[in-house]
Amino acid sequence: MIRYVHIGDQINEGADEFAFYDTRSDSFIDFEGSQTFDSLEDFALFAKDDQSYERCLGLMRSGRKKNEK
Repeated sequence: MIRYVHIGDQINEGADEFAFYDTRSDSFIDFEGSQTFDSLEDFALFAKDDQSYERCLGLMRSGRKKNEK
């Protein structure tokens, strides 16, 4: 199962980053060498050709809504 993870500025101060975690492999998903992203555009740059791209987009949108509450 893939999980959206809001990282915020825990890695890079002042950033608002996110990542995706695969519970089956117990690791963060690597998209062409990148594991954290700071925008939808940044994520698309690395992941648009990946088979899990659409699934991750849906998780990101629902995860961000939860974090805004």
